[in-house]
This record gives sequence, structure tokens and C-alpha cells, in this order.
Amino acid sequence: MLPHDPQLATSVSRWKSSSAGPSQSLSRVSQTSTVPPVASLQTWAPAEQDRVPSTQVVALARDLARIGPSVEPVLVLAETGAGKEVVADALHRLSGRSGKFRAVDCGAVPENLFESTFFGHRKGAFTGAEEARTGEIALADRGTLFLDEVGNMSAAAQAKLLRVMETGKVTPVGAANAETVDVRWVAATNRDLFAEDGSFRQDLLRRLAGYTARLPPLRRRAEDLGVLTAHLLREAGIAKAAITPAAARALYASAFPGNIRQLRTSLRAAALLAADKAIDLAHLPATGGGAGAGSDAAEPSERGDSAAKKRVKAPTAAELEAVLAAAGGNVVRAAEQLGTHPRQLYRWLERYAISLDKYRE
Repeated sequence: MLPHDPQLATSVSRWKSSSAGPSQSLSRVSQTSTVPPVASLQTWAPAEQDRVPSTQVVALARDLARIGPSVEPVLVLAETGAGKEVVADALHRLSGRSGKFRAVDCGAVPENLFESTFFGHRKGAFTGAEEARTGEIALADRGTLFLDEVGNMSAAAQAKLLRVMETGKVTPVGAANAETVDVRWVAATNRDLFAEDGSFRQDLLRRLAGYTARLPPLRRRAEDLGVLTAHLLREAGIAKAAITPAAARALYASAFPGNIRQLRTSLRAAALLAADKAIDLAHLPATGGGAGAGSDAAEPSERGDSAAKKRVKAPTAAELEAVLAAAGGNVVRAAEQLGTHPRQLYRWLERYAISLDKYRE
């Protein structure tokens, strides 16, 4: 359970559509109240779903709670940084299995070391094998083996992995006999293997995808930013935290191509820069929600690519209000009309003390 002030978690949500924000700009994390660490899904229970803002996360967590205690293989589809390993670890915790949780980045294992890494080897099995090595599969016996970026496996490696899943046995390099293993398989990839043209073995895919967990990227679950912000700041060991309305709105305008990993990095850096003050727009890195409170510099595109909006001259208050009225208070549409990024538009709103509420009625 995480010490946490619900006001900090909800204030970010309130700030996304209000230019004024709450009158109390500092929402501090309490040392006494508690909520479940929903952001990590590690101790989620269906009875606690009313405390989770995102319906997508609620549905996923509910499924994990049901699938977790079984031995059903799970395939997690998510973008980089969205929390694939967190889901895998949650499944292991929910399984109640006595063995270890082991994680392997499949893309980082060279083809010639696949068998040694996953199956292990005996001493003297090949040149350089001066000591015996237990493979990752055996190390996960009675536990969970997480195959991260499984889509990067070569065809030969896929065939070998399929054989182990079918038989439940591994043969270390240099060994005469196979060893029986009891492993819960969880795989993850940032590729949609179901939509591809056959580069990944369909028989292995069917084995791995007993249940498919599609973890949404952060840009599609902005309603979770309040919970995530409070959770990540507490995770970083920050006993008290605060965030200003301008910074909160900038977080909402961010695309976060690096997902939760990027949010975590941005918040930790911002908290250090803010010291004992509230996190403000100037403290947020450009990739995480702003380049500085007074900057009119070019911003990265909403998709997070290298292209940037051209530097534009700040409009007058009257010009800005006219554009907002025409856009019905839609920040993204108004920013596009002005040729700038939504984050920059929020800075102008802050500068002129313009409220979006009257344009959204």
C-alpha cells in the first residue's frame, strides 16, 4: 500500500480543463492515508476498482486477477515503457507460485547463446564453458519466466522455445538427459504479432497467447495521470510533493511517446529541480511536458517524433480568445490553428489568465 493523498491524484485531473485550478496550488502527499498502488497493478483486487480512474486499467486488472492464479500463458502487447514487465510481475504475484520471477530480454540474447542462456550448459560443453550454468527456464521452475520482446526472437530460437513449451522439458547444452520444468510463461512485445505477415511462428503465438493483455499507452489513458503522478513521486521516495495547475495541464497535453517510463523520469527530474517548492512548468523536461514556463520555443509534435512546430509569435489575448471560441475550447484544434503545440497554448492561457470553461459550454 502506498502512502498517498487522494487530492494530489485528483487535482491533476481537475486541472486538465480548468485554467484556474484549485485555489490551493499545493496538494501534498500524506503520510497517513493509503490507496492501492493501482499504477503498478501489483496488489490490485477487484473490490478496489472504484478507486481506479481508467476503465481500461480496471478491465485489465480484473482479468489479471482471474488469470493470475492459473498456469495459463499470457501475452502482453504494449508500447515500450508502458509497463509490460510490471504486468508480468503482477501475474507472478497473483499466481502464488513458489518459484522465482525471471525476466529475459529476448532481443538482447545473441543467436549463438540462446541455448546456453535459456537451457543452461554443463562444464566443458563448449570452448569457454569453464563452469556449469543453470538456464533461465530452469531458474524459473515452479515460478514465472517473462520473455520480454519475444517478437525479436529468430525463427530457430522460436522453434526451440516451442519444443520446450510442448514437452515441459529442457536439455542443457552438453547434458545427456532432459530435465522436467514447471514454468508459467508470460511473453511481451511492442509488435502486434497477430497483425503481421507470418514472421513469427503462429503455433508458438497460439501457445503464448493463452490470454492476451493489451496494455494501453499513456496517451490513451490520460485520466490515470493523477494516480500515476502521486504513485511515481512516492515511489521515488519523495515524502511530500506538489504540482501547479500549469504543470499539470502541460502533463495532460503531452503525448508521452516513452509512456510511464518517460513520465517517471520527467517527474523525478522535476521534483529535484523544484526542491521543496511545487513542480512548475519550468521544471518539466521538454520531452515530458514543457520546455520552461516562459519559453515560446518550438515543441515536439504530439506523436513524439523529431519534427517540431515552427516558432510562432505569441498571439494577443483577443486573438487567442477568438481562436478558442472558434475551436469550441478544444485545445488541440486551437493549437493547430495557431501553428503551435498544445503545451505552448497552455502557457499562453496561463500568461493571459484565460479560462477554457466559458468556451466549452
